[in-house]
This record gives sequence, structure tokens and C-alpha cells, in this order.
Amino acid sequence: MVEPQAQLINQRISLDTPYASGANASSSDLTAWSGRVGARFKGSYDLNGLPVEPYVRTNLCHTVYTGNTVTLDQVDKISSSRKSSTVELGLGLVARVTPVVSLYVSADYSSDVDDNDLNGIIGSLGVRMRW
Repeated sequence: MVEPQAQLINQRISLDTPYASGANASSSDLTAWSGRVGARFKGSYDLNGLPVEPYVRTNLCHTVYTGNTVTLDQVDKISSSRKSSTVELGLGLVARVTPVVSLYVSADYSSDVDDNDLNGIIGSLGVRMRW
């Protein structure tokens, strides 16, 4: 089964005025837009009476940070606007122990596709209960 996925996120962060000894400082809000498109490919199998669902997922994420300029004495302006794009790949498995209890394990790798030199590996293991 293929599950296409898409997500759009907007974040706005307001900070207090930064402290600069002997100077007037101000800061604008930080606004970030993030978008994600991807897909999850999963199967359903019965392993000696235990329903299991292995899956593979992939995402392309893009984030744009705008705004957030710190101004010192109404002259010097420091901007922190930036963009980043990453690709994510993941593997996972869900085992349904009972109709209300599942065990899951997953591993994901992400890497940048631009010049930000970002990459990482994350894993998770857990129990999910429905009630």
C-alpha cells in the first residue's frame, strides 16, 4: 500500500528585546514556513499469527526562515534569514500484539540537499496502546 503525504507548517516566534549594554536594541519576529512531501510504502503480513506491518518512508522537506532582524542603535542590522532542504529515508516495523497493543521500531536518516551540512540518524522503539 502507498500512502502519499504532504504537510505545510507556519511558525511565528516573538522574542523579547535583546539586551545590549549601553545600546538601543530591537528584534523582529521570526517567521518560518516548512513544507514536506513524501510517501510511505507499507505491507501487511501474518507471522505465525502475529500481524506485522513493515514500511519504508521518504520525504523531501524545505524550510524558509524570514524576518528576525536584530537592530542595534537603529543602525546595525543583523538578519538571520535562511533556507534549508532535506531528504529523509526511514524503515520501520509495527507488530500488533493484541487489538489494543502494538510494538514499533523505526530508524530514519536525514541529509541536506543544499549547503547547510545537516544530517542525522534517529531511531525509536516503543509500545502503542489504544483505548
